[in-house]
Amino acid sequence: MENKEFNALLQDKIPEVRPIYEREVKDFWEGEEPGSTIVVEDYLMPLVYKALDEDDERLLEEFRSWLEEVSSLGDDDCEEVIFVCIFEKAFYEKRLGELKRRAFGPNALKFLSRTCYANKG
Repeated sequence: MENKEFNALLQDKIPEVRPIYEREVKDFWEGEEPGSTIVVEDYLMPLVYKALDEDDERLLEEFRSWLEEVSSLGDDDCEEVIFVCIFEKAFYEKRLGELKRRAFGPNALKFLSRTCYANKG
């Protein structure tokens, strides 16, 4: 999946990302399309961590729905973004266990089980 398509799907499923994305594209990226890893790691995940901290179940459900969809696509590029920007980052920030419990559905858990982080967190 190309960055533009991935980023559009993310914004459609999690509308809270859109204003951050649009501001960054205008102010920093000068109209260019940022990579999906940047969008997920820098724009999405702070929102997800805030939702965990504030018990924002609506945003966590949006995240779960999006993650379920992209983790079931079987797309190598999507899987790399999920692995690096969600699983690995959450592991190093000691939030993977909490994410697994509160924001991962069966597809995400299945994908996670195929990674080196399967028994972490």
